[in-house]
Amino acid sequence: MRKMIDKVENNIIRYGLTDCVIAFLLVAASMFYRPMLLGNNYTPIGMILFILAIVFSVIRTRWKIKFSRSVHSRTYVTAMLLFVYCFFQAVILHSDRLQAGMQTVVLLMIAVTAFYVGFSNKAVESIFIRIIYFLLMAFVCSYIISIVLMLVWGWNAIQVTSLNYGYFIQTGVYFPFTTTYGNMTFNGIELRRLLGFARESGIMQIFYIWGFYSADKYFKDSRVVQILMVIGVAACLSTAGFIVFGVSLLFYFDVRSMIKNDGYKHIVVVVTLIVAMVYILFYARGTSISDRSVSTIADRITGIAYGLNVFVHHPIFGSGFYSTLGNANVQTGVCALATLGQVGIVGIGLWLMIFAFAFNDCINKKRFIYTNAALFITAVFAQPMVFAPTMYWFLFCNYDSSRIKLIKKDK
Repeated sequence: MRKMIDKVENNIIRYGLTDCVIAFLLVAASMFYRPMLLGNNYTPIGMILFILAIVFSVIRTRWKIKFSRSVHSRTYVTAMLLFVYCFFQAVILHSDRLQAGMQTVVLLMIAVTAFYVGFSNKAVESIFIRIIYFLLMAFVCSYIISIVLMLVWGWNAIQVTSLNYGYFIQTGVYFPFTTTYGNMTFNGIELRRLLGFARESGIMQIFYIWGFYSADKYFKDSRVVQILMVIGVAACLSTAGFIVFGVSLLFYFDVRSMIKNDGYKHIVVVVTLIVAMVYILFYARGTSISDRSVSTIADRITGIAYGLNVFVHHPIFGSGFYSTLGNANVQTGVCALATLGQVGIVGIGLWLMIFAFAFNDCINKKRFIYTNAALFITAVFAQPMVFAPTMYWFLFCNYDSSRIKLIKKDK
């Protein structure tokens, strides 16, 4: 009986079925975690799927996972230290949202462990990225179809259903499967922020930007993929995302080498695009984008100012992980700067060390910088990515100079 079980297990491993299952579990689990689309309502499902991914990963390696030999072991250990610190810090400092904070820490530890263990197998990482690219391109195709149909018949005519995912109540889902995040007008035309598997446009843009910069690593002809990713970035209509994309382009083109080789054209193009987007977002006539931009930025400035004010009085350990800091109306965890008031310099220091170790352990450091610049800038100034498990699969990816063609079968 044991021999039969071993034979079945060997065949499953041989044909990569287990790798596919683990990758699909990681993708599916991510969709049920915040800040993904269904994270507010179905987080327990995501936790179960992540646990299953860990179990399958352990079985896949025959219980021989060597944490110390993994490329990302220091990144993972530092993340665990951050979560443990937040757990005990919230308890000791009596956070006013202690239960929610403790649940968040447990969920993060499970999710990050699943990504770390799963990505220790490069086949799983490759399959995972294939699925992510497929989803990103599918959403962009859906955007294009929805926009064309909207211009002909209007938004109401193409609405398929509505979805309550605990953030925007009853958000519309438009044919074929485009979800939205609020609306705005531009010279009389009603525009909607188009989403995918993330619940906010600023977060969804990070995926498209990552997909844009990673395309040349995973596709033989990356131009079509990059065009689709740019369309995705534009369709999200994130007020700060365009500027972040432009800044990361400067890293991509390598400003120093361009200046040295008199390659000023790229710099001029990127800076012009940034200036144009700032003008459209804040000063263009006939648009409400500027109003939305000012409102969004004001909310973040308020959260950052409030968090920093608390940080000044409690700089080392903060005032409690996940705490409202005495004002439930302020987004005290809206970004890393605002989170300083919750976790202090120790917590943010550990968070920065996670990035530092991920950068130090990767082979192609330039690729790591321009690929993750948008993630880091967004996390620091704009979005609550500090405690988002999504962030960690970006850091656990393999950043080197090798080319892994997703459309070819692995040997």
